[in-house]
Amino acid sequence: IFEYEDPDELMNLDADDYIEVKVTLDSGAVDHVANSDDLPGYKPTINPRAKNFVGANGDVIANMGEVEVVMEAPDTGTEIGSTFQLAKVTRALYSVSKMDDGGAEIRIKGGKASVFKGNQHVTTFTREGGLYTSMMKLRKPKANNVQLEDFRRQGKK
Repeated sequence: IFEYEDPDELMNLDADDYIEVKVTLDSGAVDHVANSDDLPGYKPTINPRAKNFVGANGDVIANMGEVEVVMEAPDTGTEIGSTFQLAKVTRALYSVSKMDDGGAEIRIKGGKASVFKGNQHVTTFTREGGLYTSMMKLRKPKANNVQLEDFRRQGKK
């Protein structure tokens, strides 16, 4: 997760500069996973160590590569850097265990799942039915080959 304290460092995107993706928290997902349709224009890279996934019904779901994105949280404006594995899934899934491994804490109360890193509030997912979701903004890729460095500002990582 990337956090910037200086508001000038935030994306501040115009509507033509971004796409919106609904991301769903998933405690059973081993990695952040999205369908390529959720990330139009992003060209995946193949990770030779990547493995296929097993769905809840036991079916194998092919891993079709990965993309690195920077999302802007709708409620805090915080930039969140993530790598999504691409697979034929029905919704973009954000792995709770991967967030935990990255040092995030999720506090669930009153229909909201608030994400913190240290004392910093990163974002909040709201409950829709039994799922916690958030509509994230992603910068549209520049051409067909987007590298994470395209999102760096003034050399900061």
